[in-house]
Amino acid sequence: MKKENIHFRSFVPGLLMSLLGSFMITLYAPVQQYIRNADDFIYDIYDLLRMIFPVWLAVFLVAFALFCLIRIISEKLYSWTLGISLWIVLSMYAEGNFLSGFLPTLTGKGIDWTLYPKERMYSVILWILVAATVTAAVLLMKRERFLSLASYVGGFGTVMLVLTLVFSLSGTAMRAKEDFYASGKNMFELSEDRNLVIFVLDEIDGDDFNNAITAHPEYKDTLKDFTFYRNTLGAYPGTKWAIPYMISGVWFENQEGFYKYREHAYVNSPVFAEMRGQGFVMGNYDEELPPAEPLIDFFENLAEPEKDSFMYPSNFRKMQLMLTGLQYLPFDLKRFCVLTPDNIYYDSLKETSGEEPFLWGNDLFLEKLSSEGVSLIEAPCFRMFHLQGVHDPFDYQLEMAGDYSGTYEDAMDVCVKLIGEYVAALKEAGIYDNTSIVVTGDHGHRPNVLYNMNPALFIKGMNEQHDFTVSDAPISHEDFVEAFLRLIDGKNEQDIFDAKEGDVRERRFLSTYIWDDDHIVEFSQLGDAKNVDNLTETGNVFTPSA
Repeated sequence: MKKENIHFRSFVPGLLMSLLGSFMITLYAPVQQYIRNADDFIYDIYDLLRMIFPVWLAVFLVAFALFCLIRIISEKLYSWTLGISLWIVLSMYAEGNFLSGFLPTLTGKGIDWTLYPKERMYSVILWILVAATVTAAVLLMKRERFLSLASYVGGFGTVMLVLTLVFSLSGTAMRAKEDFYASGKNMFELSEDRNLVIFVLDEIDGDDFNNAITAHPEYKDTLKDFTFYRNTLGAYPGTKWAIPYMISGVWFENQEGFYKYREHAYVNSPVFAEMRGQGFVMGNYDEELPPAEPLIDFFENLAEPEKDSFMYPSNFRKMQLMLTGLQYLPFDLKRFCVLTPDNIYYDSLKETSGEEPFLWGNDLFLEKLSSEGVSLIEAPCFRMFHLQGVHDPFDYQLEMAGDYSGTYEDAMDVCVKLIGEYVAALKEAGIYDNTSIVVTGDHGHRPNVLYNMNPALFIKGMNEQHDFTVSDAPISHEDFVEAFLRLIDGKNEQDIFDAKEGDVRERRFLSTYIWDDDHIVEFSQLGDAKNVDNLTETGNVFTPSA
């Protein structure tokens, strides 16, 4: 029997397929995830590349070695192995880039995967269609032509992914980060002297809250001493712009990169400067605090993990594989890749810094309040909490029983319960009267995100004692810095806003589609905050300068 001659070119399809698959899974996917969510990770892109590059090299070499071995054993088996690899790579690419938008929002809690039957169906159909197409190609095409096809897909696909990655990199993604994060340290440590507490409940809408109070008059008892400003106009339709503006009063008009703007907003906030000058102990509990080094001296709850420990190779790489799997694997395998507080990411932070990361879940906040209670210190205190509010998914009920059939209305119930229990804890500690509480949405909740302009706002100043009150004063997020400064000075609710009921006021709102940060449109509101009909474009549009 004549021995088969094996030429180097017969190994090329395996080489290129190994290159494509390894690059997509171990380099392209993690880096793209980082670019899209750079602000959500403690580490920077240089840490990421340093840790995953050896993984890519190892996966590539092992995969190519296996292809070479299979080619030596059997050319037919080699073709089928390439076909299976082609099926997996193409399906994973389509799953990760076209179906990942159907994934449920990750909140650090479990996910009820039975709530997504359509998403599962789309995934199954995708993988079956690609499998059928590749199988037909293997069976119907001549072997040499199929090997050429595999080479073309492997080579062309790798080049396209590399170019996509290169063009996706920007100054924002490439910036180095300080190594700290917001922990839950001293969340409920407050002062016997005076306190300012701000709750930013994500997406809670003023008009919806007004309707909820009508449907649930018992809310007025829970929120006794608060004034609800139902005619409040926000500044932006999304969280990332709104919170920096609230505490700085400086508009983001694309005058600089957003992340630079946000760092400046926090570092130069007149609110934080005033409190520091008055000796306030400050805590800012937000998963998305900017990585600006001066903030380490501002907020007592910032924790610094030991990078060498946190970036322990096996742990970090496992985390990256789980994140990639969540996006790229078939739907029925994604459930094994969800990162929760029990997973390695949060465990690693806690183990290396000694502080548990702050997570924004309403239920987690209530559980911690119940278990820890309020403790007292002498120095005046500031606490700012960015919580889930009524942001989807509504995977909890009023009693926090872990029921996944919740609704927006249930989430509103949870928000009222949360404030009620916090107030009860303050009263039990004897510091309710000397604590000012601001509860606001970062933005509203409308079907068209462009009009998320009417966030809820209710406030209790120091020594406030009255029934739940509703005000129609035309308030704006533009008023927040001055209002916070007045609350710091001990003024009560009726003295913190200059605008009063009956005033006619032109208010500013900058709107942008969340997926198009480069296009900011200025609006003027001459009527009620919730009224879209009175919202008019001024003609000013802000885009990044060249």
